[in-house]
Amino acid sequence: MVDIKQLHNKCKQSLRLYFHNQKNSLLQTVCKADLKYSPLNLSEFSAIELISGTQHIQSLMQDWKMKAVHGRYPHALDAPEVDNAASNEWLIHSGIYAETEGFMIAIQDQVIATRNYSKYIMRATVENDLCRRCQKQTETIHHITGACVTLAATEYLTRHNQVAKIVHQSLAIQHKLVTEELPYFKYTPDAVIENRTSKLYWDRSVLTDRPMPHNRPDIIVVEKEVNQAFLIDIGVPNTHNLQDCYMEKYRKYQSLAYEIKDLWKLEKVEVIPVIISTTGVIPKSLNTSLEKFNMVEKRGAIQKSVILSTSSIVRKFLNMN
Repeated sequence: MVDIKQLHNKCKQSLRLYFHNQKNSLLQTVCKADLKYSPLNLSEFSAIELISGTQHIQSLMQDWKMKAVHGRYPHALDAPEVDNAASNEWLIHSGIYAETEGFMIAIQDQVIATRNYSKYIMRATVENDLCRRCQKQTETIHHITGACVTLAATEYLTRHNQVAKIVHQSLAIQHKLVTEELPYFKYTPDAVIENRTSKLYWDRSVLTDRPMPHNRPDIIVVEKEVNQAFLIDIGVPNTHNLQDCYMEKYRKYQSLAYEIKDLWKLEKVEVIPVIISTTGVIPKSLNTSLEKFNMVEKRGAIQKSVILSTSSIVRKFLNMN
């Protein structure tokens, strides 16, 4: 609907050119006689002023960014740590139903009927704008998608584990620890799988000589032949927390990495955070992390799983009384 004026003018210009280019004398007579009798106004020979495609897109983007609420998402895409093109790939290649696509765009634009939105944007009569689940914070879309404490151990954990399953299965196949690839939602990782060259841990605590405050990364892969290991931890924060989440995950497991290196007598131990936002925004750090394991092609599957999970979380939340 935003483009309807531009589309109208393009169609009008095309039809004018069609009639004026006809050699039929009767049509030429009709063109001369059409003095604003039809919407085309065929007696007018001047071209309709059209905005170029690039200018039109730039104008629409500028209008979008200037909106107080809706404009937050396009501004987030322009952040230096965000891969803009990859963040929008799901709109082309994901195969998500149109209803879910539209719902996720509404979530990204923050136009979901939360209590906060209803009270302050729609000016509806809302007595209490606190979260209907935790009753501790204002019920905004960001609160629902990634900050409600009552959803942390259930809905958020399930979303987190879906991403972790994609990464774990891909690593297991690469290291020939499993032979069959399943849909990620049917895949159940084993706690430990091992062969002659590799060992893969899933959500296992690591016993060390001294107590570690954080000793349970989501995935540990040990490559025996090159005597190295990777500690992989998944994060699905809200978009404005992408960079903080990455740094938190990285710092969180550095002490464990040093302990494991000495304890297991390894040449190298590296912490690899795998971070993607609740609305599918992809930071450049995700590309870097996936490239280390030659699984950049799994980026689309990770993005799709997060978008589907977040849409489901919001739908179920809003259907509560």
